[in-house]
Amino acid sequence: MNNTNEPSTVILQALGLNRTYQQGNTSINVLSDINLTLKEGEQMAVIGASGSGKSTLLHILAGLDTPDDGSVQLLGHDIHSMNERAKARLRNRYMGFIYQFHHLLADFSAVENVAMPLWIQGCQRKDSIKRAQVMLDEVGLGKRLNHRPSQLSGGERQRVAVIRALITQPACILADEPTGNLDAENAHLLFTIMKEMSATRKTALLIVTHDHKIAATMPRCAKIEHGRLIEIKPLHNKTTVPPLYQRP
Repeated sequence: MNNTNEPSTVILQALGLNRTYQQGNTSINVLSDINLTLKEGEQMAVIGASGSGKSTLLHILAGLDTPDDGSVQLLGHDIHSMNERAKARLRNRYMGFIYQFHHLLADFSAVENVAMPLWIQGCQRKDSIKRAQVMLDEVGLGKRLNHRPSQLSGGERQRVAVIRALITQPACILADEPTGNLDAENAHLLFTIMKEMSATRKTALLIVTHDHKIAATMPRCAKIEHGRLIEIKPLHNKTTVPPLYQRP
């Protein structure tokens, strides 16, 4: 049996990624020979200055952008060798996404927004709604199930977005500045939820953020500097928080 502290299943792997953008006659090298491996249950933060290439890296890992060189494999599947339909199926089954802006559907309730990825997979409506209800209740939104996004606070909307990303039990979560629009208290709560749910579900979590305090709590941390990904030793934050399930 594998030691739970040493996950062995490789979920996401990038090898030799390069990405250059052209601005007029100038070539801007955004990513240079990026290598990254993320295993089952691992949690990693990527930090860097604005414009350093954090979001570009995330988009390439998700198959939403194409590298000039290199490869990305999700559970052994070469993402960039697939057509768009195959990529979409792979993402829907094995990836979850969390963005700085929640991107919830305005005409649907919180529980319907969360259930949507399951409906896309072809799951029954009744079962999908029940599963969404249970997970929303876990993060303190059991009384907000039928509220639309406009009726929720910013922190509540982001919690809904987190649960939507996790509802399909993906192998990997990619998060792009998910706390960027939140105040410090809500940012800390949301990040705690993401980390606890990743740990309990053994879901790999990769988050790009400008918040060094949040990044410092992650087991792994890397920075993008001059196009290169450099893994650094995180300064672990010893501050403890109440368990997720005791949150209001």
